[in-house]
Amino acid sequence: AFSELSEDVWAASADLSYDLPTSMKITATAGYAYSDTSRTSTRREFAYRPSAALDLAVAQERPDYLLSDYNIYTYNILLVDLSSASGAAKYDAGLEVNAGYLQVDIEPVDYVRANFGVRYEDATQVVTPIDLFGLGGSIQNLSTNLKNDYWLPSATITWNFAEDMQLRLAASKTIARPQFRELAPQQYFDNESDRTFIGNNYLTDSKLLNLEARYEYYMDQEDRLSVAGFFKSIDKPIEAIAIQQGQTFFTTFANAPKATLYGVELEVQKKFPLQGLLDGKLFDSRALVVSSNYTYSKSKLKVRDGDTTVPTDTAGVPIAAAALFR
Repeated sequence: AFSELSEDVWAASADLSYDLPTSMKITATAGYAYSDTSRTSTRREFAYRPSAALDLAVAQERPDYLLSDYNIYTYNILLVDLSSASGAAKYDAGLEVNAGYLQVDIEPVDYVRANFGVRYEDATQVVTPIDLFGLGGSIQNLSTNLKNDYWLPSATITWNFAEDMQLRLAASKTIARPQFRELAPQQYFDNESDRTFIGNNYLTDSKLLNLEARYEYYMDQEDRLSVAGFFKSIDKPIEAIAIQQGQTFFTTFANAPKATLYGVELEVQKKFPLQGLLDGKLFDSRALVVSSNYTYSKSKLKVRDGDTTVPTDTAGVPIAAAALFR
């Protein structure tokens, strides 16, 4: 199997901030961001196949003997292109995002800072299989064209209740788009899991609600301790599932109905100056910084009666989500 992938990304952004002439400190910011991603991916798969079953004695030969000129001509061993049987041999993909945002930063009272904003995002994501073998419309039915726009609000409130401590509360809505390879009907092999994956062109975006509370203690300029609790509610999360085609199992993807995730995070950072501990002027201005992070999280899918999902092998027909998720 041989593969080649090429991707180009263009991105640009600009924003403008203005301090309002008010007694209360207020900074307003407006911005715009644009990104354009284009990808071409090709995967060709070949195999040596005899026109008829080989004798056992021949089939057990070493590869260099098996593919000798004598065997190739005697048993009609051919180099066969299997690319069309392994999904789309080639696909083009693109993602164009136009986004604008407004943000207000306020200090309503001493030691309290509030940040409110909203981001509008309009995006078009396409994945188009390329017909290299004259298969006609069957492969074109596996294309994806997602056009969505979102209003994504966010808010953060920070309270400096002590000189070296603060408490931060944050809430936001975000989205997660499927990756190109999660959408493309092209096989790829994952070396870490030792599994063959193939995309699902029926995936949709996931929507997230994010909540977080964080306590921060700054013992010194570079010494800090932070403790946070977080919660996420996810609508249509993308999950990996297994499918069987013939005698082969593949891993693909599908949108589960809902999921929740929550947990806690503890992070500590400490700076140890090296001056006086080691000989030489080299270490007079050096320091050892040690940081450690521990995160505990727990997630759970939510599947109710009547929830549906669209896997890759039902030609776009929804099925009961409980058949794939629990």
